[in-house]
Amino acid sequence: MKRQILELTLESVSLEVTGARRAGGSVHVVTVGLVWPRPAIAEKVAVKVLDMAGKSCSLARKPWVERILFKEVVEGPFGLELAVSEPVSDSQVLDFMRFAGSAVFKMAASEAGDLVTGSLATGLTRIPLRFLSKQISASAKKSPRNIANGSIDLRAEDLIRHGKDSTLKLRLRAEETFHSISRTRKHGKSSMKRVKLLDAGQPNGEAVLRARVY
Repeated sequence: MKRQILELTLESVSLEVTGARRAGGSVHVVTVGLVWPRPAIAEKVAVKVLDMAGKSCSLARKPWVERILFKEVVEGPFGLELAVSEPVSDSQVLDFMRFAGSAVFKMAASEAGDLVTGSLATGLTRIPLRFLSKQISASAKKSPRNIANGSIDLRAEDLIRHGKDSTLKLRLRAEETFHSISRTRKHGKSSMKRVKLLDAGQPNGEAVLRARVY
């Protein structure tokens, strides 16, 4: 079976519900997993930090270096997974990236051979998702919750038949029931109200990616 080089870029992300407490923009961590691209490679992960204006973020006119997720050899069937976090603050982003970076150094030397870490200035890092998930589970406060998730099954040969460039659209859904807490103050007394934003499995937007195979 012939191997191909897959170049995958992120073009846009749109959400129906962002989870933002105020109108306007919000910042989200977007995690993209390339699942079993070829034998012996279980998964590669790219993490981007997106600043959404309203409920969407378009990267179509951004430089290639800001859109690129992967440039990997693929063979046969493989998959893509994508998750969008709830809104995060600048300090949460720094904590997350710092935690991800520290997790890398805990990896055994044999596991680190296929590791690539990008510049934090571009909001991009790549580490094995299975390893990172275990580390985050041990310190859940370091990880923002995901407000939307999606996946797609692909085959290298199918992408070739569709031409060198293909547009991939991932329908996103809420992984779990999502609530927000609103606080009000009246007559000197404060109160809290729990508002449901999304039910588990409810559609919540779309991610558009561009795949180039050569």
